[in-house]
Formats: sequence, C-alpha cells, structure tokens
Amino acid sequence: MNNPFDLDATLFNIPGNKASLAYSVLDSFESILITGSSGGGKSSGVAKKISESFIRQGYGGIVLSVKSERESWIEYCKKYDALDRLVIIGPNGKHSFDLLNYELSKTGSDL
Repeated sequence: MNNPFDLDATLFNIPGNKASLAYSVLDSFESILITGSSGGGKSSGVAKKISESFIRQGYGGIVLSVKSERESWIEYCKKYDALDRLVIIGPNGKHSFDLLNYELSKTGSDL
C-alpha cells in the first residue's frame, strides 16, 4: 500500500497511444464517470482497475449498484486480503440499514 498521504502516488497507469498517464491519489478525489454500451467492458475493465487500486490503497467507501456487483467486490477484497473491511448491506443479509428510521430518529429532524 502506498503512503495514503502522498497525493502524487500513482494508483495505476492509464495506457495511451504514445505514453501512459499516471492516475494519482489526488486524481482519485475527483469524480469518475464510466460510460459505454452494455457488454462494453466497463465493469470488467476500467471499474475493476479503479476498484482494485482503491482497495489496495486502503480506501473506504460505499458502492451502490443497479445490477449485482457483489461477487466482484468479494473477489477484489479476497485478492487484496481486505474481506475484514467488506460490509454487505442488503435484503436478508447479516447487515441492514433503515435510512428512513435513522433520519426520523435524529434530534431536530424537520420531518
């Protein structure tokens, strides 16, 4: 794992026609948009590269997906010995989160 405070540390390189471009820790603080057609390799290519680099770096985060990416994330975490950091929230799972109840229980709620 790179020093998490070294903003210039390279997470991975993006290949180009003439040279590769380094994707740094600082770059990872910006937005990422991945577009493409169905079956175009977004999840198995770019998203996988980014996800694995974030896990290696020790990042935390939340992944929201309209299609099931659970197995992919389990494999990424196994690969980088990070299963102890993975929490899966879903129907009939070990963990759950009631967002509406959480918001209503906050003091000073306007709802």
